[in-house]
Amino acid sequence: MWKAYTGAGAHLLLRARSWVARRPVRHLPDGTYLARMNLAGQKGAHPGGVLVRVIEYRVDGGEVIRLLTDLFDHGA
Repeated sequence: MWKAYTGAGAHLLLRARSWVARRPVRHLPDGTYLARMNLAGQKGAHPGGVLVRVIEYRVDGGEVIRLLTDLFDHGA
């Protein structure tokens, strides 16, 4: 689904489970990072998954929320 939407020109911002895209490939100056996300059922077609930007924040000192996006420019 990720590839279909981005391929059609849409930008995505999705909440993800804590284990998705958790290994940083590169840290960005704003505290976010780039990571790889595996696409379910398409590992052969997309080796290494897709590159996503991960935005994490904590709500009231409790749960960590993880958002994934295809928008990579931290300045914009």
